[in-house]
Amino acid sequence: VMAADDFLRPLKVGEKMILLCLATGAWLIGAGPLDGLTLPSGAWVGLGAWGWVLTAFWFLALCNACNFMDGIDGITGTQTISVGFFALLCLWRLDGCWTEAGLLIGATAGFLIFNFPPGRIFIGDVGSNFVGFVLAGLGILGERVGLPLWIFAAFMSYYLFDTGYTLVRRALRGENVLRAHRKHLYQRLDRLGWSHLQIDLWVLLINALLGSGGYLYLFTSRSWGMLMMVGGGVLLLAETIWIERKDRSFV
Repeated sequence: VMAADDFLRPLKVGEKMILLCLATGAWLIGAGPLDGLTLPSGAWVGLGAWGWVLTAFWFLALCNACNFMDGIDGITGTQTISVGFFALLCLWRLDGCWTEAGLLIGATAGFLIFNFPPGRIFIGDVGSNFVGFVLAGLGILGERVGLPLWIFAAFMSYYLFDTGYTLVRRALRGENVLRAHRKHLYQRLDRLGWSHLQIDLWVLLINALLGSGGYLYLFTSRSWGMLMMVGGGVLLLAETIWIERKDRSFV
């Protein structure tokens, strides 16, 4: 149904949200919500009825994040392959649902051939919402077999941080957060003169730190893993501060 947005007419925000809610509802009915979460300490906390709310929020957040962040050539393809790669490594070690991660990597790689800068095609709402939904499902399945959702979220940190930061920034400035814009951090890097390829490689660098840190934390050394994830977070914050100092367009 989402293909109508690309081939017939642009869907309204409300129409897109209804479709995402229906898809999320189908998951909840067919696969069920999160029963609980594994904390960084290793403890497991049951969610009860809150599992339904958190699962729905998780799906809607990732679908919208992937949709919002797909604004330059290659960024969603490289992000998805990176997240899928580290998820595959972890899930293979845990012997659970790693083939789903591999299928996502393969499908995205086929798309990236044509979207790599300079791109000849773009992913559109069809692809971005699909990718976001599959990644969200992979995170839920991962939690059930031993890959904590917070580590999977760390793999997605660049998209989640950029989306959240931009949303809060626009809301504090009294802007209509539902209106289309070009104020995401990666878009501001583009305006500051970075090429699409440079931005993609920068995102991959941060993902490499976060992904490697998550893998090490889970299977090798918690201290080194946490150090690498913190390093990725520091790079994200440093990028944000640098952009706010250099790009005075929205002051």
